[in-house]
Amino acid sequence: MKFLRRNRISGAYHDVGLGFWFYSYNDDPNYGRYTQIRPIYIWDVPADTLKPAFQYFTKILDRKKRMVLVGLNDVPYRKF
Repeated sequence: MKFLRRNRISGAYHDVGLGFWFYSYNDDPNYGRYTQIRPIYIWDVPADTLKPAFQYFTKILDRKKRMVLVGLNDVPYRKF
């Protein structure tokens, strides 16, 4: 809980199109019309981040062990 509170992680959501669970992390004004968040993804196996949909819609901003901070690529994107 301390980690979640310290990093302002408010909750998780399931992106059905990508098939991944993301954790909401901080506001990011750079992604205006698509989303106002930078999600954190916790992978099970390293190959999870190599899936075509994951690489097409997201870009990895930072990594720490199994946690990956991602931003959205500037591609046509559907609503969550």
